[in-house]
Amino acid sequence: MQPQPETPSGVARRHPDWDEVTELSTAGRASLDTVPNYRLCKAATRAEASPQARLLLVHLIGYLGVDQRQDPSARFVVFPGNTRLADELNYSTRSIQRLADELESKGLLRRCYNGLNRRTGFDLTPLAMQHETIEANICAVHTRRRQERDRLQLELTLEADRIRRPVTASPTTSQDDEAVTLNRPNHQDSAESGLSAILDSVDESLIEKLGPSGDPLAPEAEREAQILQLLTGSGRAAHLGWFLAKKTYGLDRAIALCAIAENDPKRKATTERYFGWLVRMAMTGDGHTIIEQAAYRARTKAGTAGAKVCAPAPVPTAELRPIVGEDATMTAVRQAIKEDVGAGPYHSWFDHLTFDVTEDVVTVRARNAFNAAYVESNFGGAIEAALTLLPAADQRSVRYEVA
Repeated sequence: MQPQPETPSGVARRHPDWDEVTELSTAGRASLDTVPNYRLCKAATRAEASPQARLLLVHLIGYLGVDQRQDPSARFVVFPGNTRLADELNYSTRSIQRLADELESKGLLRRCYNGLNRRTGFDLTPLAMQHETIEANICAVHTRRRQERDRLQLELTLEADRIRRPVTASPTTSQDDEAVTLNRPNHQDSAESGLSAILDSVDESLIEKLGPSGDPLAPEAEREAQILQLLTGSGRAAHLGWFLAKKTYGLDRAIALCAIAENDPKRKATTERYFGWLVRMAMTGDGHTIIEQAAYRARTKAGTAGAKVCAPAPVPTAELRPIVGEDATMTAVRQAIKEDVGAGPYHSWFDHLTFDVTEDVVTVRARNAFNAAYVESNFGGAIEAALTLLPAADQRSVRYEVA
């Protein structure tokens, strides 16, 4: 009887850290929670690898069945051969080996070997162990891009020559300082009243462009369904912005805000993204100025008659309290400015301003360079008109400085 010849062993070369990765994969298969295949595919398409390697990784995930924790030895392991993968992906066998080596070197999979040191399968446990990290990195990138879009949208919303960056940031805190707008007890009420007046004065022709949602006689469910269909492009985030606006301002005013977002010629993003940005600006308490300018641009673009958008209905407010260090004449000047620009813009931009009156100049001091430039560009005419109440007003000039 002749002895059976020995089966020749393979000559596959393993990575230097293969044993360590194998131990981690074994522990991961026993401890990982159930991971759906679609989350593995999502992580595979965003992994740090070449496009061809990502395609191979997604193709290998297609061989996985339903993930079950009760059988750790079979989790995340597939056994397609290189020739079969090459035929299915229209690659060469050598390309499959090269791409698998790339994925293994980057810690996205582990190649399995039998007792004869031959490659027999692919272990995707390393990808399953870091899929949450990959998704978190992508969310961080999307967050940075959204912040950049918001910053660009803010610069486009206001006039280009009205934007000034603050030179330095103050190291002091404004907590409990009543001179700061947001610390005033009546600031939020006046800001919301001003924004409500702006939304109530939106031209009806802009709202009618939204279709059935702009018809006040239509059922409320039909109007809201039309708005949600318009905001579908940005998915859940835009719908949350709509529900927040509806809860805060009511259905009609939320539709008016959507009409402003749809017709503003200066919006950089899509309607749904711009609408969400306007809602976030409104929630800060100072967004009524931005929304008022957007409403004016939308009305101007539409070519409607009247000026009720740019001149919202006045909001009843209490008399101004005298500022410490200012006489009754300056209080009258402030009251005239407030009646001219409106209560909302006044509390947002003038509560923190101080006026220093001398014989030949009136110095307006703001907290930073941005506020000084913005007040000078937007409210300079109102300030000069109100200063005529001072004696010898024609002999004084107006100067804007940083306090």
